[in-house]
Order: sequence, then C-alpha cells, then structure tokens
Amino acid sequence: MSTRNPGPLLAAGRAADVYELGRQLVLRRYRQPHAQIYDARREAELMTYAHDHGFPVPVVHDADQTDIVMQRVIGPSMLASMARQPWTLWANTLTLAKLHHNLHSILAPEWVSAPFGDGEALIHLDLHPENVLLTDEGPVVIDWQNAARGPVGADLAKTWIILATAAIPARGAKAALLRGARHLFLRSFLHRVDRQSAAALLPAVAEAWINNPRTSDPERAATARLLRDHTHEVTRQSRGTRPS
Repeated sequence: MSTRNPGPLLAAGRAADVYELGRQLVLRRYRQPHAQIYDARREAELMTYAHDHGFPVPVVHDADQTDIVMQRVIGPSMLASMARQPWTLWANTLTLAKLHHNLHSILAPEWVSAPFGDGEALIHLDLHPENVLLTDEGPVVIDWQNAARGPVGADLAKTWIILATAAIPARGAKAALLRGARHLFLRSFLHRVDRQSAAALLPAVAEAWINNPRTSDPERAATARLLRDHTHEVTRQSRGTRPS
C-alpha cells in the first residue's frame, strides 16, 4: 500500500490511529505492539462482509496487515453528540439498540472465531456510543477489530460493561451529573434489548475483559465491581423469590 506518509492525524484510539488521506478517504493504522496482535486484513474483510449485508460501516478500499484505507465518515460520535445535546439520550439508546438488533440478524461467516461459544450471529464486541458516528445519512459503526461469531448476549454484555465502567472525564458535580446520565442511558438501553441473555453472559464477558492484557487497571477494577454488584443483585432477587 502506498500510504506510508499519510496526512494529518484525525483520531487516536486504544490500538490504532486514523489519518487523513484527502477529502474522501482515511487510513486506519495499528500502532505497536497492537500491530503484532491484530490483522487489519481480517478486520477489513469483516467490515466488507457487514457492508455487503446492509449494515452501516465505512466502505473499505484497501488493506494490509497493519493498515486499512476506508471511506471518510463525516459526523460526530454518538457520545460527543449527546454531550452537546443531552436531551437526545433516549433517542440514542433506541438507535444503539437497533444497531445491535440489525447486526445480530446477520449470520457470521464460519471462518470467524467464536470466543464466547455457540451462536451464529455476527457480533461486534465493542458497540458503544463512541464507536457510532452520526452522519446525515444515519449512524455508521466503526472499530471492528474485536468482531466475532457467537451468541447475541455476549455482544450486549460487552456493551453493558463498557457503558457501566467507562471512565468519567470530570470531577465533582459535573462527574456526578455524567454518572447519572450514563446510568440513565444504560438502563434505557437494557430495557430495549434482551437483558436476560446479556445477564447470562455477563460473567464470562467480564472475566475475559478483566484478563485481557490490553485492559487498563482502572477498567479491571471497575469491571470487577460491576460483576460483584450484579452477582449480589442476582442473589438478592433469587432469595426474594424463593418459595417459603
């Protein structure tokens, strides 16, 4: 690929950077050591597969082991949009739930790994408001490096974990306000999806996230607290409904 000297840096994620390649294209490039772990060709193939099945993803133009050249998507992330327009919170939970539903209606190709067991759905495993771009034509989902085949509940559980544990970039009263908004968003999202299937796989997905070497220590601690609180809640409900 002739993209060794791309344009300005547009965004930096956990594992990759996005550079400008003119008005219509961007380059997504894995940084070290992530470039030794992920294969951008696999990610590009999955994006093309999802696009061919009608799911909104950036159009892929080229890829090699570390780089993907793709369509430049113009629009804020769902998270940034809600920060500016908090009254859109409930509408965005519906959008996110619909994206999950539409993605899970796609049968995953057999060559895709299935880290959480039986299931035929295409699952993203990182589908949250920061990975949804809101364009004039509708939402577009980015960052497909974790996509897999498996049960729907695993994808919902991973979104649950991210929504419940993401760091709050503020302090004091503003942090309290943002935590409250996050709680409302999570509760509304879980109301719109199959919460039971998500809860069933929450322990397995949380354990995988805690044991992932690329997970930060604060993320591990927050996920462990979420899992502990969820376990206590399940136990409390079980005792409350147990026949006397």
